[in-house]
Amino acid sequence: MWTQIPENSLLFILSSDLLPAIMTVLVGGFLAARVFPRLQDKFDVTKHSNQRKRDLSEEITIHFEKYISSWRRLITISKYGLDTTLNNEEVVRRETIIASRNESRDSLLAALRSGQLYFSSESSKVIDDFILWDERTSSATLSELPEVIEWRDWQKRVKSALSREVAR
Repeated sequence: MWTQIPENSLLFILSSDLLPAIMTVLVGGFLAARVFPRLQDKFDVTKHSNQRKRDLSEEITIHFEKYISSWRRLITISKYGLDTTLNNEEVVRRETIIASRNESRDSLLAALRSGQLYFSSESSKVIDDFILWDERTSSATLSELPEVIEWRDWQKRVKSALSREVAR
């Protein structure tokens, strides 16, 4: 069926010397044209996603701190207002604190919801639980409000979940 090709023939030289090089070029070209770009794209998407998780985690941490500080200030001035009548300056200050708290809450909730696009279902669950707790708490009267330590506890839970996300 197959006959021996003479060693000095052109076909033998091409098949023994050039064919391996041609196959290497073809396979390498295929890898360079098809496989490597897909791997690079996948790497770029993962890198972007991880960077976005870090950015959102930092943003959430900052907004959480502002939100808790606003609540602490609001509770303090409101309790002060129970004992004494607030003067005009103190009323304006309280209104400013309320506006600051509302702005901080809106920023925090927006960052948390954005984070849910990138974070795992485990972290999203912690975020959902906090938002539900916060919705109930935000409508409470002064006497029904929890101590600031409860906001801090939620801050720790959320930060812990986000830290696990960033570490992945």
